[in-house]
Amino acid sequence: MEGHDIGDGTCTDATDAPKLKITTLPFELLVSILWSDELDQHDVGAVRSTCKALAPAAASRLFFRIYVSKLHADRDQFLAICNSPHLAQHVREVEWLEISYSVGDFLLDGRNAFDDTADLCQQFEITSQRILWLFNLSENAIDGIKFPIDDAVIDESRKKRADAIALFRPVFESAVDNLPNLHTFISRPMTSERVLSNVVYTHPMAAWQFQSFRIAAQPNDGLFLFLLPAMARASSTVTRLRWLDECSGCSYLRVFPERAFHKLESLEISAPQWKEEDFDDSNVLDGLKTALTSAAPTLRHFKLDLDSTCVDGPSQHTHLGAILLGLLSNGQFALRSLELSSMSLSTSTQLQIIRANATSLRHLTLEDVPAHSKLIEGMAHTPGLRLQSIQLLLDREWFHGTSWFKDLLDPDDEPSSSDDGLLGKEDRSKPHRLILTERTLLRHLSGERAVQRNGVRLCDLLSSGRPTIVVTRDEGINEIGGETEASSDDSETSSEDSVAYRQLTAPRWLWRRLDDASGGGRVVAFQLPEMTPDDIGHPTERWRFTSRNGEVGYGDDPLTWFEDWDLEAGDREEPLPYCKALHDFVRGHVQEDSETFDEDTGRILPTTALFEYDADEDRASSDIWY
Repeated sequence: MEGHDIGDGTCTDATDAPKLKITTLPFELLVSILWSDELDQHDVGAVRSTCKALAPAAASRLFFRIYVSKLHADRDQFLAICNSPHLAQHVREVEWLEISYSVGDFLLDGRNAFDDTADLCQQFEITSQRILWLFNLSENAIDGIKFPIDDAVIDESRKKRADAIALFRPVFESAVDNLPNLHTFISRPMTSERVLSNVVYTHPMAAWQFQSFRIAAQPNDGLFLFLLPAMARASSTVTRLRWLDECSGCSYLRVFPERAFHKLESLEISAPQWKEEDFDDSNVLDGLKTALTSAAPTLRHFKLDLDSTCVDGPSQHTHLGAILLGLLSNGQFALRSLELSSMSLSTSTQLQIIRANATSLRHLTLEDVPAHSKLIEGMAHTPGLRLQSIQLLLDREWFHGTSWFKDLLDPDDEPSSSDDGLLGKEDRSKPHRLILTERTLLRHLSGERAVQRNGVRLCDLLSSGRPTIVVTRDEGINEIGGETEASSDDSETSSEDSVAYRQLTAPRWLWRRLDDASGGGRVVAFQLPEMTPDDIGHPTERWRFTSRNGEVGYGDDPLTWFEDWDLEAGDREEPLPYCKALHDFVRGHVQEDSETFDEDTGRILPTTALFEYDADEDRASSDIWY
């Protein structure tokens, strides 16, 4: 791992320093190593169990997200972690694995006494009541089939449910209060392949057996009975919620606790299935609308995935999307990040949402959402819009199976010869499809320059009304047809990254002091792996720009120093850790009266000439290096 030795004011490769045992490295560096995407959870678990010195660092990943469900085993394990301070300090996310069961569910399948499966279904019924501590409410009938249990059993199960909820809610809230770094709640269906029953039982059971026989009567129980009430408390530290609808249940029709979203900064909703019957959206979604509106002052990230691409005609999720997106367009929100997936939206609706959040919006993702050239053109003319990233992605199978683009495709719309090689790759067999790189789109939308090639301007092509489907990849163009082709941007277009984009893709840094004998108290700054959580480390603020003729400049924009900056022509850029935060860290360990050296610790202030460079005036005596 490359490191920068700050101690004597020079940058050296970390391999030049005396070799240290891995267990002597700073805790944060050990964390960054164990968060590498080259290691899976089993690997990290093995490290924790075999090396006591590395156990705390391994725990930071193993217990980053913990789970709870209606299973006795999951509940007990969750409480054990929350009541262990040395583990609880690492928890950032709590995920409720949703599963639904009502007394008598499996008896429906074995209601015929002469059925070969009757005994098996009876065993499933017994097993379910042993492994679960919370049941759903039973319905009197489903699709006209009467439950093979009497009303007294149903009344008893209703009472047991109410008692279980009342007993566990304060326990759950007390447990999450023991998690000092908790910021995220997640509610999602339990993985269908998971085996649930204990091996002592005759017939093992898996989650899919609970998920396959009917729609959940009360979907996402964990979310509505425990997560949302905990969020609604004034003491809650949870600011992010990921909510995946369970078992076609349309959980968003349930009653919302008041103030559940009042401090929410990030909300992700996925409703992957649907019910066919209609509903009066003017009433049943009032709770969701009120909750989302209460989040308007704080909500910065919103993601909605409806997976309605294979539905003919309107569905409940269609109404859900219309209502939520309508709220986002009312001018009360200031979203920084917006992700929409698998839904049919008109260009005017997309523009309405974007324009309502234009001054704050920095990141936009439209996945499996129709994108017309008028959308890009409209965004380019939206005042105040300054995106840092944009992704417009289409799934190949979904694209070929949909009819939403019929009004956009014109078989007689053949490309002109001047369109060849325009800023990317245009599929000659499908003249309606223009593929552009993300950097090209960002420059066009921000108005940095008139993007063109071969005399054809991007704005002219978009204004022609040609339908546009954009697939963006910085490392190349991943076409809908499945082939990957390199970007054909010219050198001028591909090399001039915006400052915002450079900062977005730059590494994060961490710096620590090696106080052992071999380290000599030096400050070492090192890059963090890409998989490191965003709340660890410091972003890159400065780069070293080296032109092809050897001149060097420091800052965040090479055009400040070199008008003809071009990476493809041999210019180079290197991210550096130097910033005010690092400067303050170094100075914080040096005596105030000392300019260079502290005799007690052997810590040396960095020389200042390294960190600021002026091509016209060599300010070697500069006292500011950030």
